Amino acid sequence: MASGGDDSASVPRSRALVIALIVCATLAFAGLLALGTWQLQRLQWKQDLIARVEQRVHAAPVAAPGLQHWPAVTAASDEYRHVMLNGTYLHEHAVRVQAVTELGGGFWLITPLKRSDG
Repeated sequence: MASGGDDSASVPRSRALVIALIVCATLAFAGLLALGTWQLQRLQWKQDLIARVEQRVHAAPVAAPGLQHWPAVTAASDEYRHVMLNGTYLHEHAVRVQAVTELGGGFWLITPLKRSDG
């Protein structure tokens, strides 16, 4: 009579399964390390952004740049910067632009401003 069966075929199969699980676990661990590193880099970027916004939002307004200085205006140097200028609105050139928000439909009224200094 033969006893329970041959266990030699299951040994290589279970060894392959263990190796596959180790490879998967190693890849998952490496992926989690990469995600953690990315989160730390993102945190640093976010803290820098918040500091820059806080500094510019609470700073005193500066004179708005003239037309000749517009090419030098960039998001990195001028984003969230308060400006001031004097002038007269040109109501005859106002334009309505349709705007849809979570509060419903409406219009933005865009009115050009002629600066006092030209």
